[in-house]
Amino acid sequence: YVNIALAVTAVAIIICGGLLLYRYFLAGPGGIQESRLDYWKKVVDDEPKNAAAHANLGAIYRDVGKTDKSIEELKKAKELAPDGYTYIYELGLSYRQAGDLDAALLNFKEAQELFPEREKYLPLYQMAETYLQQGKLEQALAEAQLAVADNDVSWNVHYLLGQIYERQGDREKAKSEYQSAARFVPDKPELVEALKRVS
Repeated sequence: YVNIALAVTAVAIIICGGLLLYRYFLAGPGGIQESRLDYWKKVVDDEPKNAAAHANLGAIYRDVGKTDKSIEELKKAKELAPDGYTYIYELGLSYRQAGDLDAALLNFKEAQELFPEREKYLPLYQMAETYLQQGKLEQALAEAQLAVADNDVSWNVHYLLGQIYERQGDREKAKSEYQSAARFVPDKPELVEALKRVS
């Protein structure tokens, strides 16, 4: 009986703890995003020349949908650290979320030139995805091919290449790229669906 009572108590504590976690960190106003915003706002106030603080604040603003504020903070980070390629990359993401695809592409290109080898695929991938959003399939294909040449073990680059080939009507190449992506994440639902479409 003692063991059963202890087990029941332990389960109750876990459930209550989970509810408290949800209430105070994940749910609505006052949740974890608000806490992160408050924290990085304070850091920026205390250290206005801290580029990383502005970048972190900008990324969180983007996460909560405050894109204008995100761009503002990330531009400050870029001004403070002109060679900060991750800040420039994040600025590109914020411009794209705001719908300014041309500004996004400019920042991704700038970041790509600064990123180290074997990591350039990150901005190259974003450039390809942005061109795809614009319906510019040839430009998207060129950037995606550069991305996979820089790092061919990224499933999402192969998946993006597959999407581009599929949009171009080349089902065989699309299938090949989807299969390459599936080597890394075989159970990814979108990949399973994509392979069904082109098989």
